[in-house]
Amino acid sequence: IQNHLGSDLIVRKGSTVPLLLDLIATTEANELYWNEDPGIYEQELSREVFHAVSDRFPQVRIRTSLDCTLYHPEDLPRQVEEWDLLAHPNRTRKTKTRRKFPKTTNTTISINKKQSGNID
Repeated sequence: IQNHLGSDLIVRKGSTVPLLLDLIATTEANELYWNEDPGIYEQELSREVFHAVSDRFPQVRIRTSLDCTLYHPEDLPRQVEEWDLLAHPNRTRKTKTRRKFPKTTNTTISINKKQSGNID
C-alpha cells in the first residue's frame, strides 16, 4: 500500500522481534520509533526489542515515547519507581540512601517534689 507521501505501508503479522529485525534488514532502516505502553508485558517486549535491535543493528537510532491513552487498571505499573522508569527511560538511576534514625530515644524527665507534695 502506498500512502499520499509516496512511501510504502508494510503490514506484517507474527512475532515482534524477528519481524522487526527482518524489516530493518529489508528496508535498511536507520531509525526505529515506537510508543511505550505502561503494561508489564509491554515493557518486557519493549526492552526485548530494544536489546535485539541494538545488538544486531547498532547503527539504528531507537526512539520511544509514552503517550496518554486509556488502559485497564490491571495493566498499569504498581510502584512509583515503575512509573518513573516509564516517564524517564534514559535517566540514570541512583540508589536511594535512607537516613537512619535511632529506634529509641532516651529522654530524661525530672520532677522535684516539695515537702508539701506540690510539683514545681
